[in-house]
Amino acid sequence: MSEFTIYKAIPLQVYNTLMNTKRESKPLEISEIVKKLKSRQSSRAQEILSLLKSSQNFSWNSVGEIIYKDKVELNTNIRSLISFATKSSAGQKPRGFKIFLIALKQEQVPLSLLPAHFKKLLKKV
Repeated sequence: MSEFTIYKAIPLQVYNTLMNTKRESKPLEISEIVKKLKSRQSSRAQEILSLLKSSQNFSWNSVGEIIYKDKVELNTNIRSLISFATKSSAGQKPRGFKIFLIALKQEQVPLSLLPAHFKKLLKKV
């Protein structure tokens, strides 16, 4: 008997492909995403999310993970990203921040919807 046990498992490459492909489920509703935001943030967040919702390259799934170019970005959260994008002061950048910036720029989200600290970050992309 061999000291190694052979398990029937899918190769890591196949697993990664399965985990990173777009999940076919109804995306989290905009109202659900913004409901815990402050009222001042909420209206700007709704406008930004409405613009992003029509994007060909950017979306989010039913648990709020962002999807960029049909690839699920694991451990990201659209709520955290939109909250960061509408806060008046900078804080710690949430996971998926760079992709979110790229999507905002590609969809030509008006700078008037974003706070000053975020506009500076957007110009660097």
